[in-house]
Amino acid sequence: MAAQRLQVQERRAWILLLAALAYVAAMSSFGEAWLVSTSRRAAAATIVAGFAAPALAQDIEVGRAGPAGSAVPGVDDMKSLADSPEVVAARQAWREKETKRQEEIYKQFRSWFTEFAKEGQSVDTRAELLGKMQDVTLKEKMLPIGITREDVVKGVRAVKFNEGCIKDKIRKDPECKKLEKAYQKFLASIDKVYDRSLVTAR
Repeated sequence: MAAQRLQVQERRAWILLLAALAYVAAMSSFGEAWLVSTSRRAAAATIVAGFAAPALAQDIEVGRAGPAGSAVPGVDDMKSLADSPEVVAARQAWREKETKRQEEIYKQFRSWFTEFAKEGQSVDTRAELLGKMQDVTLKEKMLPIGITREDVVKGVRAVKFNEGCIKDKIRKDPECKKLEKAYQKFLASIDKVYDRSLVTAR
C-alpha cells in the first residue's frame, strides 16, 4: 500500500508541475508588455514551488526510514525482505553439489586431453577424444572452469607440431586432415557457446 501511495503522489506532483509550467508559458506569451524577463523567471519559480511543495512533502513522509533504519521507502524492517533459512540452506547445498560436479568435469577433461597428447596415440583416438571434449563443451555451454580456449589451442598445436601436421601437410596428409577436421569442429563448438562472432571475426 505504501508503494502505491508513493506512486500516486509522485504522479500527482508531476501533473501539478506540468500544469504550472503551462500556466507560466501562457503568461509569458500574453504579458510581455508588463512582465520583464527577470520577473517572469521569479514568477515561474514561485508558482512551481507553490504547486510542487505539498506533494513533495507528502513523498518525504511516505518514504521516511523505518524504525530499523530502513533505506527502502515504505519498508519498516529490512529483515522481512531476506530469504528464509530453508531457502538459504537449499542454495548453499546446490552450490556445494555444483562445485563438486564442476571439479569432476575438469578432471575428466584433463584426462581426455592427456590421452590426446600422449606420444604415439593414433589419429582416430585423438579425433574421438576431441569429439568427447566437444560434446561436454556443448552440453555445459562452456569449457570446464579453469580451462580456456587458449589452453586448448596451445595444446592441440603442440600435438600437431610433434606429429608433423603443419603447413601443406595438413591439407595433403589424410591423417593430418582427419585431426585438423576434428580440431576445427571442437574450436567451432567453443566459439559457439561463447559467441565469439560478436567479439571478433574468426
